[in-house]
Amino acid sequence: MIGFMDDDYSVGIGVRGGKTLDNHIYIGGSFIDQIGDYGLNSLYIGPEGGYDFDLRAVVLRPYMGLGLFSWTGGNNFVVWPGCAVIWDIPGSNFFLGGDLRFVLNAPLTPFGAYFMAGIHFGS
Repeated sequence: MIGFMDDDYSVGIGVRGGKTLDNHIYIGGSFIDQIGDYGLNSLYIGPEGGYDFDLRAVVLRPYMGLGLFSWTGGNNFVVWPGCAVIWDIPGSNFFLGGDLRFVLNAPLTPFGAYFMAGIHFGS
């Protein structure tokens, strides 16, 4: 994942991994490192859960994450509701997508937007 968060957090990079079960429930987690402006560097990590809606061309996944937000001023427990859109590249195991989220209880409660690219492992 690569993207940005507002409120002086600037560019962020991260990874996400997880599994969608047969009943469309997604379980996973993510780690994001924000390279902020004005010395406001931060990172957050934690589990996520959601539901995959298969809309033929794309998968729409509303989800909720929770975990630890560590920044130059300390640590906070945060919750991040969000939604991902995933497009599977035909004839391959690769996908592209986007992710929008709010990080609640972080300093300044930032909004994030990320581009995703990845690979599906297994079935």
